[in-house]
Amino acid sequence: TLLKLLLKERSLIKQAKLLFEKEGFLSPEIREIVNLLFNLEEENKPIEPSRVVNYLGDGSFNRLITRLLIEEDFAGTEEIDSVFSECIKKLKEDNRRKICQRLKEEIDIAQKEGDLLRVEELLKEFNALAKQKE
Repeated sequence: TLLKLLLKERSLIKQAKLLFEKEGFLSPEIREIVNLLFNLEEENKPIEPSRVVNYLGDGSFNRLITRLLIEEDFAGTEEIDSVFSECIKKLKEDNRRKICQRLKEEIDIAQKEGDLLRVEELLKEFNALAKQKE
């Protein structure tokens, strides 16, 4: 949904870039498309689906972009803003969860190795992320 919004509303690309780094997108395909959109925006080049497809050139990207474009459009600006905000919120939460999971695994490893200093550092980082959810 966020990718569709970015393809349809150029103004959202700047907002997305400020709020969320492209590395935060979990799917490598989506990350590559977002990277291209960020670069096109930065270079002030036209952002049209056909141009994006041509830049990427891969059949799987073509299918993904085509599928996004044939889905039902959003009603108006208020709906677009609302959906955009929800998408960003969900992506941030997904990434926070992924980082928490990685930290839990690192804490387990550090505990097994008896590295109490590392455990303490990881726990601080984990607790800071856990508070972000609240």
